[in-house]
Amino acid sequence: MTGTSLVASQKRLAGKVSIITGGASGIGASAGQLFHENGAKVVLADIQDNLGQALAQKLGEDVCYIHCDVSNEDEVSNLVDATVKKYGKLDIMYNNAGILDRSLGSILDTPKSDLDRLIGVNLVGCFLGAKHAARVMVTQGQGCILFTASACTAIGGLATPAYAVTKHGVVGLAKNLAAELGQYGIRVNCHYKKMD
Repeated sequence: MTGTSLVASQKRLAGKVSIITGGASGIGASAGQLFHENGAKVVLADIQDNLGQALAQKLGEDVCYIHCDVSNEDEVSNLVDATVKKYGKLDIMYNNAGILDRSLGSILDTPKSDLDRLIGVNLVGCFLGAKHAARVMVTQGQGCILFTASACTAIGGLATPAYAVTKHGVVGLAKNLAAELGQYGIRVNCHYKKMD
């Protein structure tokens, strides 16, 4: 085996097509780079257009950027449809987009509008991403749906109550979808960001 074929054979995601929400910065950008280095075709989805386009251009071939507000079902549906149209399938849906509270106070200081905003992006965004990915993956008979949660789901007091609510919801969603979608060959996993 030559050196180049050995490297190619070690690319764990070779031939896979992935979507990463919140892919323009932070965990999503790092995941996009890692997926790309491991051979995946990567669709970065975000509302930070300049960052997303710059990252896609930096990573090069087989990486593109699509604007998507994950709290908007039409945009999420269009994201999945555009990915399948471009690459013919969807193997990995990484629901990573998330935001923090505007107010960092206690529950007594948190306006309902902040809670609604967090739920819309952090939880509803994950639900919609999983829903539209599953629509494609069930037909394919395989796929992987991933979520980013938080250590605040295991340790109280690490985050604001509003943020914690959304991440607990993500963990519950992941558990339920793992039970529901396993029969279709779809794996569902949730990873927890390490809090330093």
